[in-house]
Amino acid sequence: MRNKEKFITMLLMGLFGVIIDGIAVGGAYDAIQLIMTNKIKSLQYKYSRIICDVISVIMGYIGRAVLGVGTVINAFLMGPIVSFFDKHLTSKFYDRNHGK
Repeated sequence: MRNKEKFITMLLMGLFGVIIDGIAVGGAYDAIQLIMTNKIKSLQYKYSRIICDVISVIMGYIGRAVLGVGTVINAFLMGPIVSFFDKHLTSKFYDRNHGK
């Protein structure tokens, strides 16, 4: 019974975190990639995301964090995945609703 309550509490806290993160529209970490992309005109978002993610993984490794294969794969694929959905989904939704 205790484990079930703990699981439900953790699940609700995780869901709450996802909702708050969505409302807050990212944070400082996400803003870094956007700033890099705006300041360096030749740098695409997906590459700035890869750079920041790889630096984070390296810093975690130096700090003796436990790194798995998924962490490394995520560092290299999150930028291209976000760029893909931004181009093919988000931008089309934005264009349709805002006339851009």
